[in-house]
Amino acid sequence: MQCPKCKSEDAVKPSVVHASGLSDIQFHSRGHAWALGDGGLLLGFGSTKAIGTSQTQLSKLAAPPRKKRYRYLILAWLIGFFMAEPLIDVFTASARNSDALLRQDFQTFAYVFSALVVLGLAIFWRFNHVIFPRRRDVWNRSFMCQRCGEVFHPPPGQ
Repeated sequence: MQCPKCKSEDAVKPSVVHASGLSDIQFHSRGHAWALGDGGLLLGFGSTKAIGTSQTQLSKLAAPPRKKRYRYLILAWLIGFFMAEPLIDVFTASARNSDALLRQDFQTFAYVFSALVVLGLAIFWRFNHVIFPRRRDVWNRSFMCQRCGEVFHPPPGQ
């Protein structure tokens, strides 16, 4: 496959570039120390453990598209409901002192906030079921030049 920008023959799939830039890390360390202080001889022990993944910048650039996660939107909805009633209570307590008005304000907030969350869920659903498959298909069909970094699609028939 030839790069249309630099004419290099060194083109690979983005999935290969992405996978080659990922590294698993597992680190474990132990230590001890002696110290002489005002209280006498002190002995200290320590231990640390780290597990994770390291990723290169090129691997991040070649990463596949990701689906939108519903859980963050639902978590924001729950936090909003737990925080809404006390906040509405604080703001309306100084202006007017009626429980009926407070309940009406909370109901209005609940309807508007829930409608916004449902709209967000609809947008996320549309992205995950319409836009994401197209982007994933484009990503699967593309190539990345190892020389200049250009991402391109092969001409039909190749």
